[in-house]
Amino acid sequence: VSVGSAATSDDSTVEYDENDDDMKYEDKYLGIVRKKAIELEQNGNTCVFVAVNNNLCAILAIADKIKPDAYHVIDYLQYKKNIPCYMITGDNQVTANAIGKLIGIPPDHIRANVSPGNKQNIVKQ
Repeated sequence: VSVGSAATSDDSTVEYDENDDDMKYEDKYLGIVRKKAIELEQNGNTCVFVAVNNNLCAILAIADKIKPDAYHVIDYLQYKKNIPCYMITGDNQVTANAIGKLIGIPPDHIRANVSPGNKQNIVKQ
């Protein structure tokens, strides 16, 4: 059994043409799966791919639950108190941007793909 995220893959996007008769079934399948994973990530999920004997058998979409008042707190801090807010996350950039948009953090204040050990270094900056 293999488990990994798009971060463990060299390329997390695949473009394909469903009408291309020369494309192998497996290539079409992989393209469809990756397209779905991208869609899930654009909605704030982190995708984990599960394979058995090198055959993909599942995509797990994992998302943290956003607290109901998160948007209002960030809005208050940034616009009423003039305190800039940042998001530092281990999620990929697509997922991080989706969450940032939901809670009102500007894209240039989002740091994605950050390892747990590196988060402290970023906060010190």
